[in-house]
Amino acid sequence: MNQNPTKSQVKNRVEMYETVLNKEQEIVELDANEAARLPAMYQDAYYKANRLRRSKRVDMSKFGYSDYEDDMSMLAAKIRAIKVNVAELKKSDKGVKQLAEGVILEVMIQDLINGLKLLSNNTRSRPASLFDDVINGVDILLEHRNDDYTAHASVSVDVTYGATSFEHKLALIKREVEFGRLGEVKYYESVDGNTKSRLNAVPKLVVGIPESCLVCILKTG
Repeated sequence: MNQNPTKSQVKNRVEMYETVLNKEQEIVELDANEAARLPAMYQDAYYKANRLRRSKRVDMSKFGYSDYEDDMSMLAAKIRAIKVNVAELKKSDKGVKQLAEGVILEVMIQDLINGLKLLSNNTRSRPASLFDDVINGVDILLEHRNDDYTAHASVSVDVTYGATSFEHKLALIKREVEFGRLGEVKYYESVDGNTKSRLNAVPKLVVGIPESCLVCILKTG
C-alpha cells in the first residue's frame, strides 16, 4: 500500500469510488417505484436494511493499493455485466422481492451476530466492501477476537427458493478447497476501523434461509 498519498491522489480515489458505487446503487438498489411493488411487510424492512448496509460498508477509497484503479475498472465492468440480469429481475414483482430479500437477510444476520451475539460474545460482523461483494462473492465479514489471536471468515448469504442455489455455492467452495484455495478479502477493515489490510486463506461460509422463514420473521417484527 502507498504510505503517504497526496491530497490529489486521495481526491481521485474518492471520486472513482463514488462513481462506481453510485452506478452500482443505480443498477442494483430498488427505486421508490420498484420498492412500492414489494409486499407491505417488506418495504420498511428493505429501506432500513439498505440504509444500514450503505452506512456500514467498507470504504474502498481509504485503501492505498497501487492497483486501486485496476480494481475500480474491474468492478465497473462487472457491474455493467450484471445490469442485464438485474433489469430482468426488476421486470417482475417476484424478482423485485428476491432483490429485497437478499438485502434484508444480509442485515438480519449481522444483527443476530452483533446484537444477540449469535456466534459468541467476541464475534462481530460488518458488510464487505463493494469489491469483495461483487468480485469475490463476500456479503459479510466475520471477525473473532480474543486475547491471543484474531480470526476471520467470509459469509455469503442466500434466500433459498429450492436447493439449487445453495448447493451450487457449497459446490464452488468445495471445489476451491480441493484445489487448496480458500477465500480472499482484498479490502478488509476491522470492525473498530483500526486495521486495514488484505486477507488471504479466509474460510468461506454460506448461510441460507427458506423464503417462508424470512416471511415469518418479518411478520413477527
